[in-house]
Amino acid sequence: MPRPREFRDNDVLNRAMLLFWQQGFHATGIKQLESVTGLRTSSLYNRFGDKEGLYEAALEHYVETVVARRIERYLRHGDPLEGIRGFFRSTWDYIDDDHAPMACLLTNSALELGNRYPALRRRIDAGMQQVEQALVGALERARTSGSLPAGTEPARLGRRLAMALQGLLISTRARPERRWLRETTEAILAELPSAGKENTP
Repeated sequence: MPRPREFRDNDVLNRAMLLFWQQGFHATGIKQLESVTGLRTSSLYNRFGDKEGLYEAALEHYVETVVARRIERYLRHGDPLEGIRGFFRSTWDYIDDDHAPMACLLTNSALELGNRYPALRRRIDAGMQQVEQALVGALERARTSGSLPAGTEPARLGRRLAMALQGLLISTRARPERRWLRETTEAILAELPSAGKENTP
């Protein structure tokens, strides 16, 4: 008995996502996509329309799996400031001799594609906004619990952290040196105000 389409699609999208993540949109050829997904071009295009449609679906799959799971793990529960610290530190702590830096598919896509593909740009922006909103939510929890000064503006500080996160993610590809990334991360996190420190967002 054949599996439901949603399970086949999840497997196809996961394989396509990983290939796009590793190589980018333009460097990934349709024959490579055929190889990793096990589907012919006609089947891929019948399901997703074209390569751009498959990429958009892969981006959505990335947000629903990788991004959403990281948000749930680090930013939804427990101590919110420790969660933010863990979220930032985990952007590069996997890098070693056996694991090349991959950064973030959203960040990589924004740098490669710019505004040339409006549908993809909308998907990228929505994913980045989801991260920023999760950071703001964690900061709001921290302020409510008294971990941040009452005058802290979560929306303003969350946007600053989201921008710093993008810079850090780019750095994991441009300069994947663990010591330098650690120092850079801690410099960003040192800007987090605490209830016992004057707030200067």
